[in-house]
Amino acid sequence: MPETDHINPDQIDVDPEIQPNPKEAPVPLESDEDAENK
Repeated sequence: MPETDHINPDQIDVDPEIQPNPKEAPVPLESDEDAENK
């Protein structure tokens, strides 16, 4: 069933915008500023 293969609900459920990957997610600005201030 190529139709279901190319349209996996799992992939759509895990949106990069709603759930960004921890690897790609940059450190919070607050932490960054704190490190620079110190």
